Amino acid sequence: MPSVQSQHPIHSNESIRIDVLARDLQLSVTAILQCAAEGMIPLFFSIYPHDYACISAHKKRIDADQDASPPTANAKKAKTRASLKPETKVSIKGISMGVDEIEGVVLSLEDCQQLVHRGRLSQRYFPAAVWKNMGAYEVLWPTRGLGTNTTPSDADEWQIACYDKAQTADSNIDGRFPALINFDIKSWQLFATGEDVHRFIDIIHHSPECISSLLQHDKDTGLTDVIADRPAYFSEKLIYLIEASERFWRTKTPIDPSEYEDRRKKVFATIGSDDFESLFVKEKLHPGTRAAAAKFIEPVFAREKAREDLKEGWTSYLSPELCKLMAAAKLFWSAPDVVLDEVLTHPKKEDIEAYFRAVGISGNDTSAAVTLIRPEGAARGGNGTPRSEPGFEHVF
Repeated sequence: MPSVQSQHPIHSNESIRIDVLARDLQLSVTAILQCAAEGMIPLFFSIYPHDYACISAHKKRIDADQDASPPTANAKKAKTRASLKPETKVSIKGISMGVDEIEGVVLSLEDCQQLVHRGRLSQRYFPAAVWKNMGAYEVLWPTRGLGTNTTPSDADEWQIACYDKAQTADSNIDGRFPALINFDIKSWQLFATGEDVHRFIDIIHHSPECISSLLQHDKDTGLTDVIADRPAYFSEKLIYLIEASERFWRTKTPIDPSEYEDRRKKVFATIGSDDFESLFVKEKLHPGTRAAAAKFIEPVFAREKAREDLKEGWTSYLSPELCKLMAAAKLFWSAPDVVLDEVLTHPKKEDIEAYFRAVGISGNDTSAAVTLIRPEGAARGGNGTPRSEPGFEHVF
């Protein structure tokens, strides 16, 4: 499937706080956290300008070291004598990162998932750190130390950790590290680098990449399908369109072009049925919405006016528009803080329309797309709490 180029926002070498990013994209903070939990955008917790020392820490060794009782005076003397013997090998617990003024520590996918569901996180180990080198952000990965107990199987135990520099005085005669800092992290305290923001916008603009977790590859047919277990945030209308796409356009062997018109008529008959109309419980099914729905699921290869390079580049029976509908449903309706019977938790209609315009669904089709992804159980009565400007289209 082809990549879609987007216009980058103003954020470049600087970092941007997650709530500001959410405002600029007119997404919720929770939606961005969910994307981070799927690896779409790395997020970091800022520790600058605190006077912390960052180390590569072996989790099991450091934890065992810090959970143990403080050594007695005799144990300290024995440890000191042992450390003077050149043949003694000490299992390394931590290694200095060798860089001052680290900007922040990067959250793992699991950390982001915990923030989605709990709103806060307590953590002292991180998979990476970020620092600013000559005005540009760089990722620092843990250095894996050597020692008698080091084996390939525990290589992943090396993580980034921090402690207060003021506590480093004599952590070393007994080999014990100062207490590691257990950060209490809330979602609004997270940042993303400008480069990662650019990449994230390209991902959510390129819908197949945004919905990769909703797609599966069929080895027997070589086709890419929507997962059978449809997400709860998919509207029944969207599921109906997915099933119509599968019914009329999914085939292992290429469809003869002479069959295209017959399949279009069958699609229109299905979209024009009472079954489809019955899904519009709280809104009226306008003829324009019906026409847009049929158009949205037509594959690129069956479109008479599509350029040949587009047909060759997008061979899937899943159309670009159908992928964009699924991406929008995921970005706007999947967050756990969206409660269907509480209008003020709903995404704003104007925000969803701006997203669709940004990804190429325009005119009357924009309103139809918003209607098609709206869950049937979503209460009416308003468009939710307005978010701050600038809007989504200002970013793309």
